[in-house]
Amino acid sequence: MRPIMLVLTGLCLAVPLAAQHTTPDFLRHDDGPENALMAYTSRPYHPVRMGEVRAATFLTEDRVMPFGEAIGPITPQQVRSGGFPAVTEIGLAFAVRPPIGGNYRVGDTVMTVVVTPGPKGWGVVVSPTGLMEVVGREAGQTATRVLAIYGPIRPGQSVLPLASLPDPGDVDPVATPSGPAGAVIGPPKPRELLTSFGQLFIDLGRGDGMAVGDFVQLRRHAGPGLNAADDSEALLATGQVIHVNARSSTIRLNKILAPEIVSGTPVVRVATLP
Repeated sequence: MRPIMLVLTGLCLAVPLAAQHTTPDFLRHDDGPENALMAYTSRPYHPVRMGEVRAATFLTEDRVMPFGEAIGPITPQQVRSGGFPAVTEIGLAFAVRPPIGGNYRVGDTVMTVVVTPGPKGWGVVVSPTGLMEVVGREAGQTATRVLAIYGPIRPGQSVLPLASLPDPGDVDPVATPSGPAGAVIGPPKPRELLTSFGQLFIDLGRGDGMAVGDFVQLRRHAGPGLNAADDSEALLATGQVIHVNARSSTIRLNKILAPEIVSGTPVVRVATLP
């Protein structure tokens, strides 16, 4: 048993340190702003994963969205309209229908989405299931090619044009000790237990200066408790913004330190991208 343990130990030590840490150091601890950038003095950092940004669930904020319709996979000479398993193949030919009065051009990128009721006053929840490139028209439908799969892609789902968003590349986040501050709206789906890499909606958006890639902390309200420690704010979780609307944002939870994350939990931005 001892030789096996030594081999495993050697393998763990061989992993590069840069590969072991993907969350910024200043999000792992409730450090002050003066210590927030120490982790970025010696190594480049790519803070935005574009796949996560494109797959992010978001709120419509009661906006009228240009929803088209997913028709189904294209087979030779015909378009299947139903009765098939969820799409699981990259490169598959898939037919969609643009919204009334709209049109998709060759080269456009669209995403299939599932639309579900959202929190009161925030519109509906839009959850992407796949990404497709428009390649032409076939059998009277707009033909696309599946580029990415985020969930089950089925006929009857809605279709939206993909908004363009530049990849910031390797940049150093900048600490923002003065906020802005807001609150948690809730998760995309009701959950009893939140987990790391889950998503939450918060009531901070572009109007508050938020942008994709920003880092936030979720904190407990300071107030009287059972002991002196309860009288101060406590760090509950850390997250990163992966979608931004006018009044709301979607964050991906990087680390959860306490389970007390409910609607109304205070949120503050602690760093942004230059």
